[in-house]
Amino acid sequence: MAFTGREHELRILNTWLGKVVAGTGGAPGQALVLKGRRRVGKTRLVQEFCARSGRPRFVGSVKWRDDAPFDGRDLAGLAEQARYVPGAEEAALVAVSRCPASESAREGLAAWWGPEELLRAW
Repeated sequence: MAFTGREHELRILNTWLGKVVAGTGGAPGQALVLKGRRRVGKTRLVQEFCARSGRPRFVGSVKWRDDAPFDGRDLAGLAEQARYVPGAEEAALVAVSRCPASESAREGLAAWWGPEELLRAW
């Protein structure tokens, strides 16, 4: 499927990536949140950016609205979705959730952050 109409957004992402690679983007390492209505192309934009940049370092999941731990089912879903991110074969899997991650899920994650970790990082 052709990718059209998002060159402006790709330029913004490439500018951020350039700052991180050059070490001029502030703290070492950055996170960028894409926010938008359902089905507007957020995932497709990230897929195209990763394919063009060749630099995905991690693939993550946020589970915030549920009052249940990030568990093995969530980990399996994250691993499945990571298969669709070009170049992410070696990328680490990370998760953010309001409730703790289960022990089995933590074994498959490179990192997990809950509310306390996010507040400390803030």
